[in-house]
Amino acid sequence: MDPIEDLILHSFSDEDSTDDMELEHSNDELYVTNSDIGGIDMTKSSESPSVELRFSPSDNEDHYTGICPNMPWDDKPKVVERWLQMYQDGTFTTQCLREFWKMVVPPNFCPVPGHNCMESLYDEAQVVREMILPLEQFLCAAPTGDPNKVWEELSKNDNPPALCGRVFRMGEPTYSCRDCGADPTCVLCADCFRNSEHKQHRYKLSTSVGGGYCDCGDTEAWRQAPRCSLHQCDATASALLLDPTARKKAALDRLDRIAAVNMGDRCRIVIEAVLNYAQELLGSNTNLNLPADLKIKEGDSGSMPVDRRDFGPCGPELYTSVYATAVYNDESHTFEQVIQALQRSLDVSSREAVDLATCIDREGRSIVRCSSFQACNQARSAIERHTSRLPPRALKVCVLLGPFLAHQGHALRLLNWLRKLMGICEGFRLLLADIIMKPISRDSEVSLLESVLLSDTQLWKAARSAWHRLFIAGLLMDPDAKRDFATIFTRHYGRLMSDFISDDHDHSHSVTSLSVQLFTVPTLAQYLMGHHEALAALLRCFLGEIDRRKNSDGLLSFDRSRNQQSFRRAMYVLYDIKYLLSAVPLPELEEGSQMQPQLADDTDSTSGRWSEPLRKGFLHGLHMLLSLLASMEGMDSVVRQTGQHVEFEAEWEAAFNLHCKLAPVLTLIVQWCASDRKVLLKSTRAALKKFQELQPMDQQPKNAVTLLNFTQLCYDYDVSSQPISVHLPLSRMISGLLLALPKHGLDWNCSEMALDSKPTLLQLMEAPLRLQVLMAQVQAGMWRHNGYSLINQLYFYQNVRCRTEMYDRDIVLLQLSAALFDSPNSFLLACLHRFNLLNWAQADFDANQQQLAKQISSSTKKSNTEEDMLRQTIFIAEEFLRLIIILSLERFTPGIGQVDEDECLSHEVLHLLCVESQGHAALNRALPEDAHHETGLERVADKVAVFRKPLQGTGRGVFSLKPEFYGDYNVYHYHYSREDQSRSEDNVRKIRRARNEENCCPPPIPIVLAPALRGLVGLMNCQITMHLIHQVLTRTYDLRSRTFSEGQLQAALHLTGLALREEESCQQDKTRPPFAFSVQAQEQFGLLTVLESLQTNGRVDVHRPLLMWTIRKFRSVHSAAQSSSSAEGAGGATMEAESSEGLGQESPAEAAARQRKAEMAAARRAAILAQMSAQQKSFIKEHAKLFQETESGGASTTSNLGSTMSGSAMDLSESPPTAQIFPVCLGPGFTVAPSTSDTSYTCIVCQEEHRQTGEQPAMVLASFVQLSAVLRWKNDKDAVEEPLPETWPMLIDGGRRIGTHISTCGHVMHFQCWQQHFDSLLGRERRRSYRPRQSASFDVERHEFLCPLCKSLSNAVLPILPNRSASSVRPNGSEAGQADMSIWLEGLQLLADNSREIKYSKTDNTNIYETCGPTELETKLGSMKSKLFVNVLMARTRPKIATTLKEMASLFVQSVYTTAVAANPNADDIRVPMAIAQATAFTILSTESLLAYQNHSPSSGLAARQEEGLRALLRLVVSMESIVTSHEVMKNYALHLLRMVLLPSSTISVLEIDAFGLLVGLLSTLPSLSEPSFESDVRGVPQFNPILAWHVFRLCLFCHVTQIAATMAPASEHMDMDQPSCSSSTFTTSASESWQTYLQLLGRPDVASHTNHTEKWVTEQCLPFFRSSAILFHFITNIPYPKLDDAYDNYAEAVLWLHYLGVESLSQLVSESWTKALLSLWNVSVVPPLASTSDVMLVEATLAKPRPPWTFPVISSGLITLPSDYSELINAASLFTCPNSEGDEARTPAMCLVTGKMLCSQSYCCQTELDGQQVGACTAHAQLCGFGACLFLRVRECKLLLMAGKSKGCFLPPPYVDAYGETDQGLRRGDPLHLCDASRRKLELLWRSHGLYNEAAKYMENSQALVVTEWHHL
Repeated sequence: MDPIEDLILHSFSDEDSTDDMELEHSNDELYVTNSDIGGIDMTKSSESPSVELRFSPSDNEDHYTGICPNMPWDDKPKVVERWLQMYQDGTFTTQCLREFWKMVVPPNFCPVPGHNCMESLYDEAQVVREMILPLEQFLCAAPTGDPNKVWEELSKNDNPPALCGRVFRMGEPTYSCRDCGADPTCVLCADCFRNSEHKQHRYKLSTSVGGGYCDCGDTEAWRQAPRCSLHQCDATASALLLDPTARKKAALDRLDRIAAVNMGDRCRIVIEAVLNYAQELLGSNTNLNLPADLKIKEGDSGSMPVDRRDFGPCGPELYTSVYATAVYNDESHTFEQVIQALQRSLDVSSREAVDLATCIDREGRSIVRCSSFQACNQARSAIERHTSRLPPRALKVCVLLGPFLAHQGHALRLLNWLRKLMGICEGFRLLLADIIMKPISRDSEVSLLESVLLSDTQLWKAARSAWHRLFIAGLLMDPDAKRDFATIFTRHYGRLMSDFISDDHDHSHSVTSLSVQLFTVPTLAQYLMGHHEALAALLRCFLGEIDRRKNSDGLLSFDRSRNQQSFRRAMYVLYDIKYLLSAVPLPELEEGSQMQPQLADDTDSTSGRWSEPLRKGFLHGLHMLLSLLASMEGMDSVVRQTGQHVEFEAEWEAAFNLHCKLAPVLTLIVQWCASDRKVLLKSTRAALKKFQELQPMDQQPKNAVTLLNFTQLCYDYDVSSQPISVHLPLSRMISGLLLALPKHGLDWNCSEMALDSKPTLLQLMEAPLRLQVLMAQVQAGMWRHNGYSLINQLYFYQNVRCRTEMYDRDIVLLQLSAALFDSPNSFLLACLHRFNLLNWAQADFDANQQQLAKQISSSTKKSNTEEDMLRQTIFIAEEFLRLIIILSLERFTPGIGQVDEDECLSHEVLHLLCVESQGHAALNRALPEDAHHETGLERVADKVAVFRKPLQGTGRGVFSLKPEFYGDYNVYHYHYSREDQSRSEDNVRKIRRARNEENCCPPPIPIVLAPALRGLVGLMNCQITMHLIHQVLTRTYDLRSRTFSEGQLQAALHLTGLALREEESCQQDKTRPPFAFSVQAQEQFGLLTVLESLQTNGRVDVHRPLLMWTIRKFRSVHSAAQSSSSAEGAGGATMEAESSEGLGQESPAEAAARQRKAEMAAARRAAILAQMSAQQKSFIKEHAKLFQETESGGASTTSNLGSTMSGSAMDLSESPPTAQIFPVCLGPGFTVAPSTSDTSYTCIVCQEEHRQTGEQPAMVLASFVQLSAVLRWKNDKDAVEEPLPETWPMLIDGGRRIGTHISTCGHVMHFQCWQQHFDSLLGRERRRSYRPRQSASFDVERHEFLCPLCKSLSNAVLPILPNRSASSVRPNGSEAGQADMSIWLEGLQLLADNSREIKYSKTDNTNIYETCGPTELETKLGSMKSKLFVNVLMARTRPKIATTLKEMASLFVQSVYTTAVAANPNADDIRVPMAIAQATAFTILSTESLLAYQNHSPSSGLAARQEEGLRALLRLVVSMESIVTSHEVMKNYALHLLRMVLLPSSTISVLEIDAFGLLVGLLSTLPSLSEPSFESDVRGVPQFNPILAWHVFRLCLFCHVTQIAATMAPASEHMDMDQPSCSSSTFTTSASESWQTYLQLLGRPDVASHTNHTEKWVTEQCLPFFRSSAILFHFITNIPYPKLDDAYDNYAEAVLWLHYLGVESLSQLVSESWTKALLSLWNVSVVPPLASTSDVMLVEATLAKPRPPWTFPVISSGLITLPSDYSELINAASLFTCPNSEGDEARTPAMCLVTGKMLCSQSYCCQTELDGQQVGACTAHAQLCGFGACLFLRVRECKLLLMAGKSKGCFLPPPYVDAYGETDQGLRRGDPLHLCDASRRKLELLWRSHGLYNEAAKYMENSQALVVTEWHHL
């Protein structure tokens, strides 16, 4: 069994704060004596003897001497030999073991003065050898043998246990079968579940809170398949299970036969000694004294063992001088309070205080100081003083004697050893059960078990857990021992629960939590109830707590000012009662049955059937339950406030919490009563008698009310002025009992129900009827001054959680009363009187109201009062008619209608789906649960609904109602709220219109009533009902009527249609009793005539379809009734009417009228459309010139966008021949891009449109800059703190371990508009910080803000620079021919060689260089070469722009710089251009990686916001020299890059850099190497130089090819050698030779022989680089992308991109002469993959530093691969232990989805310091893993945690869904969960798109949580 209710793990939801972490478990007074316990009467069956804990053998220390003198305690084998000899001599007793513990325990466990309390005092392995092994060797009679072999032999020959018995750890997965489990507490462990039949059934997955055990093998826990394949018993074992005596004898014989002779006897001595020792030490309240026989005397010092912990010379005086201060756990103080108290009191560090507090919470207590008594006592006083000011009490602190503490620790260890021993064989468990049931001593009647149970609250958490686990392992595994344990447990239940109520430990750590293991066994529960009056014992305990809270009237009363903690703990009794009643007994066998002789008169109730003892025990408890219900009947009554609003909201939550706990008990009680005739009769009589006792003596019906000559006596009571209560549990229980009477042939008027003072039906119905009146008055607004307390009560009264035992029972009681009343007219008179509607029902009421309106004076106040009263009366009348419909039509309750449970459930699901299509979880939440928390939805869902899966990949599926069931829809369904009624009616009408049916919702056909309630139909057929319908219809016809309302009209029509449906059913089914409504209604009241007169009335427009349906139905039914009364044609008219109704036909006149209206509407619609078209054409003609300009502008804009598929600008006219030319963006043959005009933007703040020309006003984009590790090398999964790469921030390192990403939402603003917006945010947030507020979604101190339009998180603004002034022009022939790559590289290398350091910057650890000037360059390079070199580098023309753009660009670049290097803004820092250039490169790489993951091309996959952001970013980067920084800084950056790449002395390997980062860096800085040719004015984007860009690209491309070739695996590992080689047309011999030469120079002869495959493979691997480069140059040049239609594979696509970038092939590239010089320059040292270990060591020895671990191309890591079954994650989390808590289970394990590492989240034990702040494990890991951004899966909560820095985060649905596509956060439903690929892909996209910060900000902005989540504590 595993407890599943109200057991809350210590984890925090998104509303919780880690400041609310509370310590658990100990009370202020740890030791509770008998005199301290009060409030519960134990004078009857729960009497428990007082237990006096006494030390044995005597407290007289002077007369006690040892019994083992001269024992060699250091030589354990000799000790065992002496023990065995003493056993042979018959002198070995338990006292010998106590002597052993006396001498050995202190030297091993006694604390050392001044010892660090968080360090272990001993070696665990040594303790096992010294303390445990001797006991095991003694048991096995082998002083030097290995006991483990004996245990293995015993376990092998032992019978398979009847139960699995695996004790669950906290968080371990458990499985319960919904098809076979007896109740939800019956669970299986993972191993048993996987090997059982239940995995094919409907099972439920949950996580254990710890303490329960697996029920595999328990035949009473499972209706079928009780055992898995691992625990199947053979025939012999099965026979032994049926014979307890033989089974026990065989188990004990195995001990002596297999293990050793007399092992059972020795085991008995050891177990008895251990149990007494543990009970004596752990339950003792003498912390400063030891039992006499455990004290070390003066004469013992010589024989004491050696203290191996360097304690000093052995001696008793030294051990007795050591004391320890222990702090105990409680639930009153938070972690923070305990930590602060420990810091202040003990003067320890914060980390030490956290560790101590964690230990206190985990173990229940912790030693905080070891020293002398004075020092320890001072520490105790200091801690109590610092916590005494904190309510409600100070921490519990005790000073313990050192040896006493040592013996307590050893006692715990012995209990755990004993528990492990119980799992070896059955014989050990039998011995334990026999010993623990015996009395403590000869002169005591209290057994050892009773002593332990009754001292449970005196123990701390670890000690309690040790005893409880021993009980489970040793007692609950054996059926007989379990019964004996349950008997003792029940006998002392009152005392145990009383101790628990006054205790301060959680229920899971109390011995009372074992009740779930006992009371859920059906036969055991019925045995306890029948023979030990368990139900009465439990209720007596609860009534003792109830009596304290009764008021002077004897009713329960709850006060907000009174602490409800003890009452909340007392309500655990109700859970135990529910467990006790969970299995309803079977009917008693009749006399003469074949099984009858097996049952004796005093049967032990193991048959599961009713017996006389069981009846007696149940009825005894029932009478006590009736007393409880009587004290609740009418509690928390309210009185209407008429003057002013209530000052204080009344306390109402406690009463409803009590009801929620009591409701399943009442349901089970009714089921128990209904299962036996004798019990039902006695319980009903007792309930009626108790009800009558509560009635006032003078209450008699006095008021005689009359209507239509009918008179009824009614009680004098006014709901609007007298007290009324929602709580009527006794009346509702009577309702359930009366409904069960007909099952046993009983009824209300039978002789067996006769009582001397039997209540009348009028008395029974009075209280429920008052509640219906109260609801009507609240709906009418009469109780609006009573506040939210009453509203909340009525909400829960009808809510699905409470309505089964509240609202539904009231309706049933009213239906029973209506059916059993002498006359339905009398019943309706009583209802009208209680609703105060007798005047409204009079025929002259409307005339009187009209007359009153004429007489109203001009007084406004008086007029408003009269109008309010009339409005309230009308509204209450609507509610009254609704109640009559509900009582007449709601028959889907077993016993009311002839239906079963599934039909009732189908009816409920039908009406839920009429509101809207709903998911599985929503339907389950809307359905009531039974006592086993099952709704039964799966049984009926397929009958009435169709499950529709979502069209997209993600999302939940929904159930939609099948079309044939819409006819059963009832608009007045009694579980509908007003909103549900309106929504369902609109939805059903819409569906009926779509099906071409009438636009109304007629009443459904009523089902057959149960025979006992046939009189219920009289409500529709009585004269008062007809009179009321007639009055409503008449007032509707009278247009002057002031009492008309559409609600009354609809209810009257519905009620009329319902009566007609009932009469029609009776006409068709002759077995039903006659029902003549139509004839009587027409003859006496003329209802059909009145209905027909309303056909043309304007008031019925809304309900005209329903009116027409009612008239047709009335005519057909009336005609059939008249025909049946005559001699002929009995069935013809009825069949004709049925056919007409079934087809929903209309009369010809009605059909023609509707067709005419439709034609008129269509003609009007056509006329309106024609008029609109004419006006549109007129407008276009008047503004023809404007439209021409718009079209030309649109064509220009379209041309500017370009056609990515055609490779040329899109034109509206015929494309010129040049449009088919393949676009080339680099090199001499580049395609000239068309000139484009400046783009117009609209500011999202001021809505002004502006064309960006470089002048005022300037435009900016909201952007977000963040550090990122998204592109991290995929094998770099270890999130450890490491230094930044050597290349950072100059270049992205080869492994891409860090980068700066820039994103934008794409929304444009004026710079001034943004500045005003940010200033307003700054002022508002600064003012807001002085009052409590929620954690903001943005931090203005970090320059964060939300986009004004889309609310995206931003922290910078990106300026939009204008387009370049002129298009790139093709260079002339001489320039193009002279631009040689070799000369260009030679010039660059010359500049790098001649660069020299002139300054070293200490702030940024960078060097500042200068190089040769133009004259020196010309001298060294030559005049011609120098000229050609400078011509290539020469800066192009730049347009002038506004100064404001420079300021904005500086702000943006500084934002990027501060994010990248975590430094203060510094415009002169050399790293400024580095940061922005590499941020641009990383952003493009991230964009390309995202596109590749989505299988999108750069030409079609980029969103508009991405394009706009990249365009603005690249314009800024290429114009940095004049806008952002100085010429000298840019030149210095260029020299840094050149020295890194072109100098042989560079310390950075080419394998350590990112080629694309190098490309962006060189492209932006190389023009600065030439002298500036422009003025000092601010300049914009320069003219593009295709030759320079071509050279730079080829250099970087060759670098990337070299990286790939140098790190690729051997050819056989990465290439498909079976593929045919490239043809000669694509791969020539010269190309092959060039690749061979290149690979030989590179040092890769292992792949040089496969050059055909190598070239193709390397080209494919370069595809990400090609795509990134294409994005870069596309946005710089505006040259359109090439068409990718022919790119059928990666190689073909790579070739197209290579041509677009101006390179013919990689073979041509590697064959050029300059590549050989670069190879020799780089000197790439490559370890051949097939080289020997010595070769590897030799090559690595020649390297200055280790070779980087990554291979090229670097593939980003992405998120980890998750298992498809969620239970695998739960299993992994259950095995995870806290790394800082010595193997303790982590309460909230969280798994990083980036690295897969499991963390102990939201716990103080694993907090670390980050930037001077204590943060949780997830926050610290996120900083290492993703620079603050990371995703975690909280496994036990099935919830996704998104972290974005220390102050932002959010919770998201996990990527695991059930069979219905729904997530299950918190595992509340427990349905099997599987990985959803679409959701997993969404998470991957969120991670790769750098959207975590924005997602967290949006969540926090929209969060409505009242409690702020402190994300840094997670």
